[in-house]
Amino acid sequence: MLGHLQKFDDGIQKCQQWLNEAKQLFSRYSIQVPVKRIEDFLEQHR
Repeated sequence: MLGHLQKFDDGIQKCQQWLNEAKQLFSRYSIQVPVKRIEDFLEQHR
């Protein structure tokens, strides 16, 4: 039973780690995407 709980704990930690990485990726993307869109917009309207 204890080993089972240990696995569960590991699973939770992995999940949190994954969530954090996903958040970082997402924030990096959501910063890059508008900038790219603005650059494209400026290129089109020269």
